[in-house]
Amino acid sequence: MRLSWLLYSWFCVSLLVVVLILIACSGCDSEKLRLRETKPHAVRVRVLAFVAPWCEPCRRAKPFLLSIQAAGVDVRIVDIDKNPNLAKQYGVKSVPTFFVYVGDNRPVRTSDIWVVILLAGCG
Repeated sequence: MRLSWLLYSWFCVSLLVVVLILIACSGCDSEKLRLRETKPHAVRVRVLAFVAPWCEPCRRAKPFLLSIQAAGVDVRIVDIDKNPNLAKQYGVKSVPTFFVYVGDNRPVRTSDIWVVILLAGCG
């Protein structure tokens, strides 16, 4: 009984987080990002995404990556099967793995597409 309550609670919290992120991302459009880029203090965001064609989470993340790219963010998608040396150079051991560069700061490494969306300025 206690385990089912914990699973139910976890599911509700996860669902709430996803809904909040989707609401935040609904305001992400290329016009908004273009205006942000024209300001002199605009921060450049770049995304390096390591994916594989056989990876289901990678396939689910791809439309989001393409939307971020269409909004003007520099997105590079790297297939680890075609570029194993680059994946090794970055220490990628699982996919998807995203590196988000915000300005001149150290990159943020994550496997969560929602973190990428928020850091890219779409959230």
